[in-house]
Amino acid sequence: MLPLCLCLALIALQPLRAADSASAKSCFLGWIPVQYVPAGGDMVLDMHRFFEPGPGDRISLPAPRSKEYQASFDSDRFELKLSIGKDAKGILDIPIEVANREHPTGRTGVLTIVVGEPGVLPLSPTVFAESQLPGLITFRISSDSPITRISAVLERPDGSSSLTPFALLNGASGRVPTSELADGSWIRVVAADDQGRVSRAIRAQVRPKEGFQWQDGIIYYAFTDRFVNGDHSNDKPVKDPAVLPQANYYGGDFEGIQQKIEEGYFKKIGVNVIWLAPLNRNPDGAWKEFLPPYRSYTGYHGYWPVSETEVEPRFGGEAGLKDLVGTAQQNGIKIIADLVLRHVHI
Repeated sequence: MLPLCLCLALIALQPLRAADSASAKSCFLGWIPVQYVPAGGDMVLDMHRFFEPGPGDRISLPAPRSKEYQASFDSDRFELKLSIGKDAKGILDIPIEVANREHPTGRTGVLTIVVGEPGVLPLSPTVFAESQLPGLITFRISSDSPITRISAVLERPDGSSSLTPFALLNGASGRVPTSELADGSWIRVVAADDQGRVSRAIRAQVRPKEGFQWQDGIIYYAFTDRFVNGDHSNDKPVKDPAVLPQANYYGGDFEGIQQKIEEGYFKKIGVNVIWLAPLNRNPDGAWKEFLPPYRSYTGYHGYWPVSETEVEPRFGGEAGLKDLVGTAQQNGIKIIADLVLRHVHI
């Protein structure tokens, strides 16, 4: 059995109050990425990585309400020390505050501790932002066990953060009211079930700016050679009896992807981003694997680039790529190019 783990995320602190001149140069640098620590273990966080303290600044934590964790702050090293109980599980939201020479500064945040295995589908709860209506964001929760804890944190545009109300409905969805929240704020949600299994953190923006937002991109990976053969004139399978049909070029190309865009295939399934398989020119012949059974393969997959700038002619070359991108843009679809920068065929 895998050990329980602890994920840690620190949300940005609130801006300095004008009256607090003693630490006027201090600032928060960013929130702590999710980290995993065994339950029953310790974690030491060097807060210099996330906060630039002013003279006399220290981190203040409330007394723990349970035996699930212990926390202390080393003001000399500016380190936050956490000890997690062996029986701890689920989610802990701990308010933190920056104090200056024992006096509160008004800069507060939320330290979210998640105790449990990392979110791995389908064994752990899954959370995703389902819809955004005027004054309301709805989150959908999928889990085969009852949801027992929810962490919902508001991240404001000015860098401040706080817990925000989350109404759990029938254990399958939840709502966050947004009418009084600033445009461009973010809501971050993490869920845990009664077994201590934890979802991944999901963030949804409050009233985002109009136009395409990358966090809303629905990506389709188009493996070019195996997708659709739209132009048979560029079909050039490698003529080598050692190459099985499955390891040779099938004839899929940019023209085939373009045709499916024009037919409305991608829009019908909700896709607005197409991720193209590697498109650099690959070698013309076949190459044998270096381990038994020594089968021969062609570069249909695109992972053997022989040129930094040439586009694979079997896929349509540079002209075909430009036509595909133009058609995609006309249909409101973004194109991501897979560039295999660490592979070179010699």
